[in-house]
Amino acid sequence: MWGPRQPGQRWWQRAVRRRLPVLGWLPRYSLSCLRLDLTAGVTVGLTVVPQALAYAEVAGLPVQYGLYSSFVGCFVYCLLGTAKDVTLGPTAIMSLLVSSYAFHDPAYAVLLAFLSGCIQLAMGLLHLGFLLDFVSCPVIKGFTSAASITIGFNQVKNILGLQGIPRQFFLQVYETLRRIGEARILPVPKAHPRGCAFVTSPPPVFDDPRASLRGSSPATSHCRAGDAILGLSCLAALAGLRAMKSRLHPTASTEPLAARASVLLVRSCATARNALVVLAAGLVAYSFQLSGSQPLTLTGSVPCGLPPFRPPPFSKAVPNGTVPFGRMVQDMGAGLAVVPLVGVLETVAIAKAFASQNDYRIDANQELLAMGTANILGSFFSSYPITGSFGRTAVNAQTGVCTPMGGLVTGTLVLLSLAYLTSLFCYIPKAALAAVIISAVVPMFDARIFRTLWRVKRLDLIPLCVTFLLCFWEVQYGIMAGVLVSGILLLYSVARPPIKHRHRALSSWIATTSAALTTQRWWGWLSCCRSCTSTASRWCSAACRTRFSEPCWPQTWRDSDIFPAGRRQRDVAKRSWGAAEQPALTAPVRARCCPRGSSSEAERWCGPRSVPQEPLLVAPEAAHPVSARAGCAWGRDVGTEEQPDGSPLPPG
Repeated sequence: MWGPRQPGQRWWQRAVRRRLPVLGWLPRYSLSCLRLDLTAGVTVGLTVVPQALAYAEVAGLPVQYGLYSSFVGCFVYCLLGTAKDVTLGPTAIMSLLVSSYAFHDPAYAVLLAFLSGCIQLAMGLLHLGFLLDFVSCPVIKGFTSAASITIGFNQVKNILGLQGIPRQFFLQVYETLRRIGEARILPVPKAHPRGCAFVTSPPPVFDDPRASLRGSSPATSHCRAGDAILGLSCLAALAGLRAMKSRLHPTASTEPLAARASVLLVRSCATARNALVVLAAGLVAYSFQLSGSQPLTLTGSVPCGLPPFRPPPFSKAVPNGTVPFGRMVQDMGAGLAVVPLVGVLETVAIAKAFASQNDYRIDANQELLAMGTANILGSFFSSYPITGSFGRTAVNAQTGVCTPMGGLVTGTLVLLSLAYLTSLFCYIPKAALAAVIISAVVPMFDARIFRTLWRVKRLDLIPLCVTFLLCFWEVQYGIMAGVLVSGILLLYSVARPPIKHRHRALSSWIATTSAALTTQRWWGWLSCCRSCTSTASRWCSAACRTRFSEPCWPQTWRDSDIFPAGRRQRDVAKRSWGAAEQPALTAPVRARCCPRGSSSEAERWCGPRSVPQEPLLVAPEAAHPVSARAGCAWGRDVGTEEQPDGSPLPPG
């Protein structure tokens, strides 16, 4: 949220301002912000168009549905969003969930967007944003890591031109590895009447929507060498441009103009790398078409124009009749809970990350309202469920966006693409779109989280691994199992809290340990004192004190109570203090008579040292009426001299 709160506003004005964050930044909008927002919006638009086409392939829908889902969220979030960097649209994870719960049917996907928006809007109105805290970080990391592997491997068949691959993950891995060596160049297909040569396999027709998840149609099982070469080339180009961008350093104003221009050109190309790779692949496919051969698998025809404005389908016509609304909801099942929850988690996590980085605040309940409204309105334009995109949000932040106005530019660019460029999308190879998807999902796999949890809290590896492994089977089972395991671990720690025994160790250290370890520490200290040959009294030598990293062992009178000689010494000190009419000090003053040593062994024996909080009787060396011996702790020689066993020394 931006802008200070106005003190003289009425309650309804504050409510409207809270529900419409655009009223907070729009009155202060300037031309400099407009210039930065235009640059960021165009850059994100060049990224979202090829990604939208690719993510529609992941969702199992025609490619135009990716573009239909890319503009409504930009417009809605500009009015209702609280994070200036976030961009809403289709993402890899949401497309994977839509593929699982919409059965590759556009009617199910659009209805899922409407119902998910209603659930998210209700959660925002009821202020249920706190429920997101019950989904722990290990569960989110496990889900996103498994999703990145699933989505990436799902696109290997498009890069290699494989057909007839099952959609279940484990069968998909087996069939892909078995058919990798079957690469060959197929004969030239017939030309399309509009001039595009399409090598596409028509989607199978299933009477039961759940059957589409069990496998593909029995198409030919072959691997196209042309798709493999183009796909691997696109992957190499995307990886190279990403590496170039990460190694670029900002140029100073004193450098030559040519150097600054070259750095700016390379940075711009690296930022818009998805659009450049798709454009280059389209030119390659078009050149093959002009030569009369087409060794590549192309996207296919895309309907021209904007999507019609109509309500989402609440029933579906099938050859045997009509599927009613209740049956469609029953078919989607757990997707009505998983899709809205994952969408909100992804958006809020991205918004919090960039809000902390750029120093502004967000409202989780307002984010719920924005996402719910975007999904509901998007369903009227044939959109499937959308959420915040981490990759496009990062591009938005890196290009210096000032306000959510950049989303208006991005949405406008998508609409222009739908209106005028759909006739050119037929030349885009599927291998290029698959390379864009793999390049986008590779950073989602976070291998460092396993090592971090192993070092910090190994118990959190259990929900992480459970979620990670079960998401390869079914996404909803992985998320539910991870949340359940996290809840069990939380309840166990609440039901059996660790009991800390507050033990006063030697030299006023607070030890929270068991009785056995306390005994071990005691005898370790005692054996150290006995091994010191320079011990002249019951206190250990300077070498032993240095070993245990203590400025001076007898720093408080209560510490001396652990020995009988200490109790006698305390009584002598009290009598001496009373004779000198000195007030008893209560501040924890340490005597400065011993050098500070290494603390590693002391912490190993006695735990971390802390100053006691309760009042203690201590006395500084200067306030004591009896002079201390040179180089010794004043507490051990106060008014008496003793042997190591506690008996007085002989006179003289």
